[in-house]
Formats: sequence, C-alpha cells, structure tokens
Amino acid sequence: MLTLDPARTHMLFSGSLLAEAAAIHNHASRETYRSVGFVQALRLPSDLYRNFIQRFFSSSELLEVRKVEERLRRTFLFSDAVTSATLFALARNCTITLKHAGERFLGDPEQLHLIGKGRLSTGEGGGASVLGKDEFWGSDTLFDAISGNGKPQPSPEEPARPFTALDTCEIYSVPLRLVSRIPVVRWKLFEAFRNAHPYAAPRYRGTPR
Repeated sequence: MLTLDPARTHMLFSGSLLAEAAAIHNHASRETYRSVGFVQALRLPSDLYRNFIQRFFSSSELLEVRKVEERLRRTFLFSDAVTSATLFALARNCTITLKHAGERFLGDPEQLHLIGKGRLSTGEGGGASVLGKDEFWGSDTLFDAISGNGKPQPSPEEPARPFTALDTCEIYSVPLRLVSRIPVVRWKLFEAFRNAHPYAAPRYRGTPR
C-alpha cells in the first residue's frame, strides 16, 4: 500500500481490505496498491458495502477502530504479515495513552506496551535508559521458561516505578493474550527477548542456530 507519506507505506496480506474508508465515505481512495506477487482480489460494489456497514455496524465506530489499526500497522511489530481481521481485534482492545513531558506511565503487566510517538525514560537521572518510537516492553513473561540449563528461569523484572515522558508520547497497550497468538509478532518479540537476555540465545544452550 503506497501513500504520500513513506511512513504509512506497508505490506498487505491475504484477508486485507483495500480502500475501505473510500468505500464508506464514497470518495476516491487516497492510497495506491501495487502487487509484489500473484494476487487474487475480490471486488465488492461500494454501495452494497456501505449498506452492509450501516445495517450491521456503526460506520463512525468502525472508522475509529480503523484509525487505531493504521497506527498499529505503522509500528515495527505489526507492520508485516498481520491480517486485517487480526489487526481489527487488536485495535478494538488497544488502549492509547497520551503523556506530556514530565508525566509518568505505569502499564498493566498483562499488556504489551509500545511507543508510537515520543520518548520515555526508564528511571531518574542521566544514567537512565531512554525508550523511543517502536520500542516496547511487557512481553518477557511469554518466554519465562527459557533458560540455559533447561530449568525455568524468570526474566529480569520490569522496573516497578513508572516511566517518565521526556516529551509528548503516545503509548499503545494491547493484551498479551492476543499478541501471543500472532506468529510473526511473537517471533519479533522472541528476537528482542533473545538479544536482551543472553541465556535465551541458542548458542548459549549448546544448540545450533
């Protein structure tokens, strides 16, 4: 999907809907779609789709969810190989928190938290690490059983104190139970976990990569 904004250009996969907002509002699509392989597409008359949405859904509510979908799809975790149906479920259960500079954020431990915009400091003072756009936390519990000796080894705990916004931040929070069902996202989370915790890397467990 190509747009005037390069940051909004991304890959779509089987099950994705094209030009939905254009169909609902009865105007030309603002995006251009280019195939990168064999594609079989089904074309639906826009007036029939509008009638379907108006009859069974709230078009305004649906479009609000689609806006959240678009925000999620712009991130590294959800940019590729996540179908529209899966992304819709995530968007419906996503909480977007806006924090201004100096405000603090303490997330639910049952959720994955992702920075969509801005920066967060993980502690006080100049030595504290800073998280920026596309960085995330809260997923380590998905891999707690991984260790170097085959015995469960808990991952390092997340900071108990809240993070502090260094500028205006958007934080997306989605339930871990939904994220854990998406293979490509789970793999990205595991790669990040493996890079952060050496005992999780195969070379430390004596197995070939």
